[in-house]
Amino acid sequence: MLSRGGQWARFLSVALATTNGLAACKGSSSDQVAKKAGRGTAACHEWQRAICDFSARCGSAAQANCEDQAASITCKSDDLATSCAAEFDKASCNPVPVSVVSCDFSQVADPAPAVKACNDYVLAVCNVGARCNGPPIDTCVADTATQLDCSKAIGVDLSFEQCLTDLKALTCGANLPASCNGAIKATR
Repeated sequence: MLSRGGQWARFLSVALATTNGLAACKGSSSDQVAKKAGRGTAACHEWQRAICDFSARCGSAAQANCEDQAASITCKSDDLATSCAAEFDKASCNPVPVSVVSCDFSQVADPAPAVKACNDYVLAVCNVGARCNGPPIDTCVADTATQLDCSKAIGVDLSFEQCLTDLKALTCGANLPASCNGAIKATR
């Protein structure tokens, strides 16, 4: 429920999901990733498919959903995405080649769109708060900066735009919209 006090921090932090390199991918197939067109260019989509195929093929220990994490990434460049997709497609599982390790989420992602989205999310939540007798927007944003580090944002879930729309329509006292859960992917 939206109320005064510590509830704002909960609302702000619930949007963040963390990713930890290759271990974040498990149990996806290229068909699933292809059905869920991710952020970025066609070359970035190839990298998204390749990293999840590699993880599924090599039995990553993590249980996180690779396709959601990979689809949230906007790649730094098409050349990097293309070369990394090729590395994943040809890589062996044991030992994992260094070329594959250097092609994980943190290396390929352009964090700028995710950082902007995180800041947009904070502002949207703070606007709801101000509208619902919570702290003023400036106070909310300043307080949030001590609890939520948007500089660690690396990806933006495909539900993010719906999250912002849902926040604008959120009534006072309502729970955070489901579309906002894990809307921002962040490194640890």
